[in-house]
Amino acid sequence: MTKWMFVSAMTLIWQLACSDIDLTFSNAGQGDISLRFGSSLEEMLKQWQIKSLVGKDEYQFIKKEKGNVLHIFSKNSANILLKQVEFNPHEYQLIRWHWMVNKFPEYSSEGATDSIDSIDDYAARLCVVFPSWSIWTTKFLVYVWDDRAADTDTVKPSSFSKNCKLLVVENGTKNRGKWVTEERNIIEDYRKVFGSNPPKKAGAIGIMSDSDDTRTSTDACYYNIYLKSTL
Repeated sequence: MTKWMFVSAMTLIWQLACSDIDLTFSNAGQGDISLRFGSSLEEMLKQWQIKSLVGKDEYQFIKKEKGNVLHIFSKNSANILLKQVEFNPHEYQLIRWHWMVNKFPEYSSEGATDSIDSIDDYAARLCVVFPSWSIWTTKFLVYVWDDRAADTDTVKPSSFSKNCKLLVVENGTKNRGKWVTEERNIIEDYRKVFGSNPPKKAGAIGIMSDSDDTRTSTDACYYNIYLKSTL
């Protein structure tokens, strides 16, 4: 993803300021905020926006009783799905979601234009946006599944902005093709990557699967994102 694509995508965010799953682990508690995808692209786009950067992703939906699975196929493409949701991370400190990666980018591809260390392709990522008075001061906490990383909880800088930090929450390929449940403390993670307490307002959640740097493809699924009330 080139710098101008990143800036374009982040500007929109700022403006907004598959296998069976054990559903017993996917229920929202009283007071929790649920982010669902709907059962079709038309239904999803009533709540989510697509920011197209490179090419087009293919979206499929798998109907479930307590929320539907979003299946994203990326082929030499980079697009962001965004949902505007304002919440106080000090009241909703925990974020929980399920994801599964079936195919990771192929970093040795002859079509790749960058070195493996600088490639910004990830089969799955989830972003929490902290809007500010301008795009240049808005903060982005990005959780990634990085099959290249040796360890989890590794902080990776963005090559596009010092206000965008990547945190590896799933690494390697050992869980390829398996559903993985993530639950993270937004306050703790923000302090870890930015070295300070987060503001009292977050403004959007984004998800992205991309493959444009490697010019290959990715295959990932997402299911039921929850902001968990801690009050």
